[in-house]
Amino acid sequence: MASGCAFDYDDGEIHQTYRTGRALGQAQLDLWAALVRAAVAPAHPRLILDIGCGMGRFSGMLRDLFPAPVVGVDRSARMLAAARNDPALLGIRWIRGSVEALPIRDGTADLAFLFLVYHHLADRSTALRECGRVLSEEAPLLIVNSTLESLDSYLWLPFFPSASAIDRARLPSRAGLIDTAQGARLRLRGHRTVANPVASSLRAYADRIASRTISTLQLVPDHEFARGIVEFRRFCAREDRCHPVYDEIDVFHFARVE
Repeated sequence: MASGCAFDYDDGEIHQTYRTGRALGQAQLDLWAALVRAAVAPAHPRLILDIGCGMGRFSGMLRDLFPAPVVGVDRSARMLAAARNDPALLGIRWIRGSVEALPIRDGTADLAFLFLVYHHLADRSTALRECGRVLSEEAPLLIVNSTLESLDSYLWLPFFPSASAIDRARLPSRAGLIDTAQGARLRLRGHRTVANPVASSLRAYADRIASRTISTLQLVPDHEFARGIVEFRRFCAREDRCHPVYDEIDVFHFARVE
């Protein structure tokens, strides 16, 4: 099991359960599709980058939104292999590479999308400069990420004592992310905090957490996870009212400074 606050998606077997554990429901797809459309309009992108794409759970959505090629970039060989083998993701090009050294030509992308990638970056300033380098003029860079301010919205977090310290060590603050981006010559065009519909009910949410496909939960000790998931399932069974469950998440819209 990984240790510390960094997580390697090629270490362990998370690639075997990630697709089902982190599957996107229709409400999520509708939410993110609308936000991406709003950021891109009225332009028509010629090349779309799904940076830190993992198994491509957003790559198919991006392919279906616009008549433009989609390139998924990720550093994990195992996650990319699963994406390549997914028949639902035909037509997407997959490239192994890091955000800090994107294998993309200057100024060729008209949309770059990073979903829950920022907190994994080893060198955030370099990564954001790379994102700016590959973007065309005024093209949107969308960074969707949990922040320190959103942690209190995660119902599962108190059930795993070391998880809070892990996330507080690696998640950015909202202002900190914006400052880093501006230092990398990116201009903030918009920021909002949205309610992400992560599960149809608390019982379904408990199943999602039990899959242990959130990287934070891969970093907590095994005995802590085993005890915590039992307690969390009890909580969800007791409190469930069959209502959707939402987590807070932040959406940052940047563009390159000319």
